[in-house]
Amino acid sequence: MLGFTWARYLIEHGKFHRWVDRGRPHPLHEEWAGYITWVIKRSEAEVIRATVAAVERDGSRWRVTLDSGVDQEALIVDGVVLTTTSPPTSGVANLNVLAEADFWMAPERFDGMSGQSVVVVGGGEGAAAALVELARRLGPESRLTVIAPTASIYTRSESSFENRLFTDPRSWSDLGEVERLEFMRRTDRGVFSGEAVALLADAGDVSFIPGRVTGWRPDGGQVHLCYEQDGRQRTIRTDWLVLCTNQSVNKELRVVDQEFLGSIFNQPTETLSRLAVARGIQHDLSISEQAPGLHVPSLAGLTQGPGFPNLSCLGLLADRILSTYVADATVPAVVTRKDGFE
Repeated sequence: MLGFTWARYLIEHGKFHRWVDRGRPHPLHEEWAGYITWVIKRSEAEVIRATVAAVERDGSRWRVTLDSGVDQEALIVDGVVLTTTSPPTSGVANLNVLAEADFWMAPERFDGMSGQSVVVVGGGEGAAAALVELARRLGPESRLTVIAPTASIYTRSESSFENRLFTDPRSWSDLGEVERLEFMRRTDRGVFSGEAVALLADAGDVSFIPGRVTGWRPDGGQVHLCYEQDGRQRTIRTDWLVLCTNQSVNKELRVVDQEFLGSIFNQPTETLSRLAVARGIQHDLSISEQAPGLHVPSLAGLTQGPGFPNLSCLGLLADRILSTYVADATVPAVVTRKDGFE
């Protein structure tokens, strides 16, 4: 995998020395997208632009039904890696309400906007990334507001001891479940990176509201947002609303045969919790011994290590999954929805 690293990408594009001189900063989403595109081309992976309509067990393999918008076709494969954790768009027409994926499809829409108010809902890195991008693009006299169900914007703990568990999770299994959940809560769930907080501190008009969003509706070209704070219903109006909240496990695995999932966990998927699925994640990041080849890295944090759901140990993530197929490795297919999201 050394030929596909971030460092190799920077070296080939003559950017490595500048990246080191700048203190090895975290890449912007645009830069990371360029890196992923380079990896796909370098690996000669087949890219299929379609929507995954269904993932079903087919004997010892998997049937992936693809919808191109014109017709459907099925792929029979040995393994499936589910990388999408939210719907591609908010599904709302003619309204300034954006799901996280909506926002990243065209962040340039905010370039130079003056006097606009934007509310971002969420307390994790998805919300932080959107806020930093908005602060960079919005014009003067625009206002940014964060709404999250916490008392404040919390900064991720980033000591060398904690970072070690992200990049080398071999000692993760020595911790009990309570300790693991607490570690992830403190370091990765509902927290912003120190770098993001520093950038936002210099951004100008950025405010925070503790609360939990309960609904919204159009209101004369704006968005009327309702949220609960200290047991009371409150409202706020905004020009734009960006939703960067976690999705339920039902949506995370929404394309997978629901009857099959229910049989694995012995309960209807409507009542299946994220924690119940996370407890079953295997060494190769598959969701269960009964579903070999169905890999869900975004749910692997609890059992396998906190770095798997994010970008902290991509090399190890690839090794864990690909080692299952190394005996008869072939060039993988990357299924990309027509809107550009994997």
